Amino acid sequence: DDGELISELAGPVTFATIGEASSPPRNVSVLRVYSESVVVEWSQPSNVYGTLTKYRVSLTRLFGTWKMSVNVSGNTSSTTVGNLLPFTHHIIEVQAGTIVSRRLLWSDPNIDYPPVSFTTKQSAPSPPQNLNTTEVGARSVTVRWSPPLHANGVIRRYKVFIQPGRNHLPSGPGITVDNSQPRTHLDISGLTPVTLYRVWVAAVNIDDGELISELAGPVTFATIGEASSPPRNVSVLRVYSKSVVVKWS
Repeated sequence: DDGELISELAGPVTFATIGEASSPPRNVSVLRVYSESVVVEWSQPSNVYGTLTKYRVSLTRLFGTWKMSVNVSGNTSSTTVGNLLPFTHHIIEVQAGTIVSRRLLWSDPNIDYPPVSFTTKQSAPSPPQNLNTTEVGARSVTVRWSPPLHANGVIRRYKVFIQPGRNHLPSGPGITVDNSQPRTHLDISGLTPVTLYRVWVAAVNIDDGELISELAGPVTFATIGEASSPPRNVSVLRVYSKSVVVKWS
């Protein structure tokens, strides 16, 4: 009446705001890439609520549903993730895990556009498949094979080894078969008739040098026989009325 008339206070009532996850880790980047592993680094989140206890590093492949995650201590800012496939594209996400009110809260993943990604390096392919020989002649053969089950990169060429006998391993540099236009056969000539041969083949990727598969083979085959060359120096020694004497070498 003629101004504010205020009651006594009710309360107090005490409450606490709930915790929230920290902001995402910053500066996520790739330090080193290998054929089956990667080294990832990051910086601490700008805003940390609670106690930062761990980070979660997750990798997904560009295609498919595959995903793997590793947890590391909140005191570190880098880690190595292994057991990856060679020559495969991956996307990286890093989350911060904080303890708030006895609960573990994960931040959103790092938000980068384009996403932080990498491709693992190439490694040696698995051996070629289905090695066999066809069109075996007296002096030639066709060697055929199928591409490796696991290319682990881009197959640049094949190496074919052939030698007579029963050697368990080949020697020499072999015959190079360019694979820039996919090719899985080789015609070989200059062989010796009625001879046992063995043949092997390897696949080759290129990444800081040759990455050569284990050998496929050996496959054993024998060249067939062929007619001899004609006799030489054929001549007539003597001639009679009803016969002739012929000579040759």
